[in-house]
Amino acid sequence: MKIKTTIYILVLFVATLSMSSCKEGFGTWRELNEEWIAQKVSTLGTPAEDDPEIIETRTLPTGVMMEIYHNGFGAIPKPSIDPDTERSSTIIVNYRGYLIDGTIFNDGKELSFSLGNTIQGWQDALSQLRQGSSCRIYIPYSEGYDKEGTKDGYDNFVVPPYSTLIFDIDLLDVINY
Repeated sequence: MKIKTTIYILVLFVATLSMSSCKEGFGTWRELNEEWIAQKVSTLGTPAEDDPEIIETRTLPTGVMMEIYHNGFGAIPKPSIDPDTERSSTIIVNYRGYLIDGTIFNDGKELSFSLGNTIQGWQDALSQLRQGSSCRIYIPYSEGYDKEGTKDGYDNFVVPPYSTLIFDIDLLDVINY
């Protein structure tokens, strides 16, 4: 009986230690992301010698930052065209999503979906652009996947909690109903 109790206490101690180090890891990741986005805010809009392709920068009230490479001439997507029906623009995009450490977590070519079904940061940024635009957007975790992150089918994090998201987006087409 004493051996079982000792083993139980040891297992409980190891599990508690593992859980506390996971929480610390998320705290550290959160702090790293908050520091990174604060640094980006302080440098956005300064002359980009390393990227002369940027024609305009914007910081939205939500904290989403945009570097625009090309302004299009077409329609502007709307997250919600008719609040009664929750209908929004359909967009077709090429995109690639990164974490601040350079990890690519998602990408797609000529994908079509409703802007209203995307994360808030996409809705904020893309509703500022015209069809044919190209940009890079920086989304604070509060406008992305927040403190939950996203997981794959095996319960592994694809996007860790508190992650700043970076997207390169080509807005190919906008269909307003």
